[in-house]
Amino acid sequence: MKNRSLFWLLFLSYAALSVLVGGLLILFGMLTARQALYEARQAELENATYMLPILSLNTSFQATQKSILLSDTQKISVLCKNLDFLEYPDVFLYGLEGKILCQKKGSTKRGENFSYLTEVLAAKENKIGFSRRKNSRNQYIIASSRLLFLSPGRQVILSIEAPLQTLPTIFGHIQGGLLIIVGGGGLLLLLGSLYLAHELSRPLVKMQEGARSIVRGQERVRLPEEGSQEMQNLARTLNEMTDNLRQRMYIIQNQQSELDAVFASMQEGVIAMDLDMQLKAINRSAARLLDLPGRDGLGRKLPEVARNTKLIETANRVLRGQVLVEADLILARGQKTLMVQVKGSPLRNQKGEIMGAVLVFSDVTRLHDLENVRREFVGNVSHELKTPIASITGAAETLLDGALDKREDAEKFIRMIQRNGERLSQIVQDLLSLSRLEQDPRHIMDHISLVALGEVAQKAMGVCQSLAETKNITLQLQQVEEFKIQAMASLLEQALVNLVDNAIKYSDENTSIFIHIFKNKQEICLEVADQGQGIHASHLPRLFERFYRVDKARSRKVGGTGLGLAIVKHICQIFHGYVTVKSEEGKGSCFTLHFPEP
Repeated sequence: MKNRSLFWLLFLSYAALSVLVGGLLILFGMLTARQALYEARQAELENATYMLPILSLNTSFQATQKSILLSDTQKISVLCKNLDFLEYPDVFLYGLEGKILCQKKGSTKRGENFSYLTEVLAAKENKIGFSRRKNSRNQYIIASSRLLFLSPGRQVILSIEAPLQTLPTIFGHIQGGLLIIVGGGGLLLLLGSLYLAHELSRPLVKMQEGARSIVRGQERVRLPEEGSQEMQNLARTLNEMTDNLRQRMYIIQNQQSELDAVFASMQEGVIAMDLDMQLKAINRSAARLLDLPGRDGLGRKLPEVARNTKLIETANRVLRGQVLVEADLILARGQKTLMVQVKGSPLRNQKGEIMGAVLVFSDVTRLHDLENVRREFVGNVSHELKTPIASITGAAETLLDGALDKREDAEKFIRMIQRNGERLSQIVQDLLSLSRLEQDPRHIMDHISLVALGEVAQKAMGVCQSLAETKNITLQLQQVEEFKIQAMASLLEQALVNLVDNAIKYSDENTSIFIHIFKNKQEICLEVADQGQGIHASHLPRLFERFYRVDKARSRKVGGTGLGLAIVKHICQIFHGYVTVKSEEGKGSCFTLHFPEP
């Protein structure tokens, strides 16, 4: 069925109803008019039946004035004479047996007995009889009869017949008038239907336009509350429903935005796929791990974006229904190798059927690196502790074996125990300092203030002055103006002492060490330069690692723990700075601490 607008549905419905009502009105009017005409003609004929006795009585009264008494036969004669005064074409006077006693001139009715006629039978019972039928001339007539009493023992029947030919003419006039009236009323109804259909459909059309605007996402659209009370209530209800939907959509959008933000900012990579391994969702971390540009992997299959046999095998195991699958992957990214842990679980619908899988990737490369550092650190600490402990143990055993009785040997071994004990103490002290710097820098933040670098340098030089004098090394401070930074004075002094102490230990006698404080762009720099043997370029990248030594034999000889530069690096990082080194073999080294300008 072809779709029509509400306006045309209402208009055509009202128009059809108007036509139907008009037709029924015309039919009812015609039937009512016809019945009214028949009843009027019957009343007219009934009145006419009373006219003849009145005329006859007038004649009888005139005869009575002449003192003449009329017999029944004379009365019938008087009645017959008066028949011609009636205006109807056919007037008859019947006896009770049904025979015609007389008739109006011009009447052509013939027959022996008419007692069978409906109106005659009714008149015999002293009733007003009526009938509609054809006469002897084959014309439709209406007949009315009544009983006349001539004397107590004699009655006759008066019957008047009137043709119905004039009724169609009158009925035609009535029908024409009805058509005009009903036609005019129908036109008014059609115009009213047009107006009513327009008024009923106009608010709905506006509601439809407003609803389309809402569907298109336009904000602040309100449906017009106009028209009938029902239309206003409908528009008001729809507006309330729209406001509720907008509020819910706002909440859903915020929740979706939050989920998208969480999904996008997750450190773990997450991908979701269907049963065909077609990717349905992927976040930035997963795209980075799988080396995909942005979200280009969406819609593609996992084997196309990740050519890793173990990963595809893991996904297949999940899709086969295994509840929790874990695997370790090695992903090559250029010259870098990533260690990735992947966990997968199936996605199920409400019926419990598997509809896909979700894989979560965790980059554990740093954990592996830290584990390697831990193992290396444990190995280095064990090695660093093993040497002095072995020396102390060996010296103690030698003393117990008899060297204690020889003063010179005993003194030699006791000094060895003392020196290695001090070395152990220094190693433990540096390990504790480094641990505090790495694990809990919060207590340091509470003691940060503006520190003058010149004062810190003077104190550090004072601490190292006695050691410098043993090698005839000159310490010089070069400072154009006083610079201050946000730091903790004691830690900054410790870092500078470590640098100056290293410079003294690895410098030749009769040389100089320069401490230079200056400003470079937005940084305050504290530089320690020596005139020692310098460091080969291959050692510079690892120079600040724990227990890393350029010359292990010489480092142990001068008493180094291998942790001094690592402590310097961490102190700089705590104060939002960093440390750099420049060195050239045979010309010395230059360590620079860089701090942000306060």
